[in-house]
Amino acid sequence: MKLNKLIQYSFIALLSALSFISCKKDDIEEPVKKNILDQLKLVTTFKNESDNIEIYTKSGKFTQGYNDVYFQVKNSSGEVIAHEAQSWMPMMKMTMKSHSCPFSEITKVADNPMVSSGFIIFNMASDDMGSWKLTINYTVDDVEKVAEGEISVQASARRVTQGFKGSDSIQYFIALIEPSIPKEGPNVMKAGLYKMEADHTFSPIGNYKVLIDPRMPGMGNHSSPNNEDLISQGKGIYNGKVNFSMTGYWKINLQVENESGVILKGEAITEETESSSIFFEVEF
Repeated sequence: MKLNKLIQYSFIALLSALSFISCKKDDIEEPVKKNILDQLKLVTTFKNESDNIEIYTKSGKFTQGYNDVYFQVKNSSGEVIAHEAQSWMPMMKMTMKSHSCPFSEITKVADNPMVSSGFIIFNMASDDMGSWKLTINYTVDDVEKVAEGEISVQASARRVTQGFKGSDSIQYFIALIEPSIPKEGPNVMKAGLYKMEADHTFSPIGNYKVLIDPRMPGMGNHSSPNNEDLISQGKGIYNGKVNFSMTGYWKINLQVENESGVILKGEAITEETESSSIFFEVEF
């Protein structure tokens, strides 16, 4: 008799414990997914007959060099609506000619399919010589639409882009992507390398190599150890590592090498050659 009651009490206690655990699980709230736009700043809004296209970047502006760009579409009532981004085109109109710049395809943000994103690498700032215009092609419910407007691109404080003619007589363009916020010690380094076409568009270059040699001109032009040259990752993107051994002004000297190992542009640093003809600047 005592044994049966003991078993009964144990069974009831087990059911109570399981019920308590189940309630606790039910009380746990699912983590709220953050909207990527909450971490960004509005740059501008394009308007057409039916929609407002809100364009965002991290800084709330466009700057010469690499820019991650995000946008969403709202209807006339201010509601965010689903869209399919087709293409975009940044174009600078100058007195004698017009030209584009390197840019990526547009993709949906994984955690927020109502937001589209890509990157644009502006090779020039807006000035008296020319102005930038951005055109975005998209669809809503299979209806093709266009949004466009003039945009202001601010000049970079340091050299983060450079066009050059290689020893193969081809015009190239290279841009610093990372580090966007440099720090003392090892930094992931990323750059974009493109060929400038006759129609003033840009094609990504693969299978080349970008040799780097960071130096501090104001500190005896000393270098730093453990740097890694930039290797092609495809679609014109090159990755490596740059090590800043102290804070201050750094010049990252570059040499661009083709798939045959030929240096197309740039010089090795020696006692006689203190700087390459192509380089990036970083100061922090």
